[in-house]
Amino acid sequence: MSITPGGLSSGPRLRYVAPHPYYKHSLLRGWHATNFRRGNSMAKNQNPDRSTGFLLRDNSRFMKAAFNERVSGLTQAQWGALAHLSRHQGLNQVGLADLLEVQPITVARLIDKLVSLGVVERRADPNDRRAQQLFLTDKAQPLLDQMWEAGDEILDEAYAGFSDEERTQFVDMLVRMRSNLARLAQGGARSRLAFRKAG
Repeated sequence: MSITPGGLSSGPRLRYVAPHPYYKHSLLRGWHATNFRRGNSMAKNQNPDRSTGFLLRDNSRFMKAAFNERVSGLTQAQWGALAHLSRHQGLNQVGLADLLEVQPITVARLIDKLVSLGVVERRADPNDRRAQQLFLTDKAQPLLDQMWEAGDEILDEAYAGFSDEERTQFVDMLVRMRSNLARLAQGGARSRLAFRKAG
């Protein structure tokens, strides 16, 4: 038996041809192919269009694409850095790296670019002469205004047909899901640390 975009057909082998675009990702393709070869009934019956993981990834991809159409001139990482610094003026590079979930060396190069554009400046930390704090300049404000305006427009389009109550419930659910996943990630980090210590 084989599985093709046209459906099931008789045959001696089980083969999976994925129609969904995200199966192009090697890890996802490998995971699903492995589960199909093992005869995993849950994986075989899963519809990517109703899968929470795929839906979250799809929505994130579409929102990024819509944002890039409306706002240009900076990379996603640079926009993210400006957004975080607008909320945490005086943050150092290590703190910004934690928020962006990247290595400090990556943030250093990112900030170098933003400093060269005149939208971020480094100042000496009064409490630590070895450290520097990051601040937005007046030149950053028009970019932030453009970014927030584009974000509001995209969300209004994304929530088309939603009632105010549905929007509130949806956001509440996402907040709860994020909290659950954060605990899961923290638990995994603790397990890896304990394993390394035991080894």
